[in-house]
Amino acid sequence: MKIGFIWFAGVSNGGTPVLDYRIYYAQLGSEYSLLVQGVTTTSYTTIVSLITNEQYKFKVQARNAVGYSLDSSEITVRVARKPDVPTSLATAINGDFVKISWAAPYDGGSPLLSYTIQILQSDSVSFTADLMDCDGANLAILSSGECNVPIYTLI
Repeated sequence: MKIGFIWFAGVSNGGTPVLDYRIYYAQLGSEYSLLVQGVTTTSYTTIVSLITNEQYKFKVQARNAVGYSLDSSEITVRVARKPDVPTSLATAINGDFVKISWAAPYDGGSPLLSYTIQILQSDSVSFTADLMDCDGANLAILSSGECNVPIYTLI
């Protein structure tokens, strides 16, 4: 997992220039561990082993010739990424309806909130959503991975 940070220098350097920064991290509910020290800019990017769908907190300290500052404010992030593409897309005639179904993808480490379901129009170029019958934010459709669109709306 690649993670990056950007922060602003404090309003006061304590009367002597900032030499570098150190960054700490912890899984939510755990004690902090040093991630890196000796960072000489106000940004840092690294690859770290974080657990998907877990939350982590981070903080930064500045160092001048006198020593380290107090901790910065914490920032908390959830380790997640975009979900994978739904698979097994299928359509089937079901009486007066066309049943559209799909297999839920890997959620990327964060629960799926909705699907965007678009239907190819007769011009074979445009796609539109049928939010009345196939709204991917509807909890029943979201959890079942299917919706039914009346055939007459597709003609």
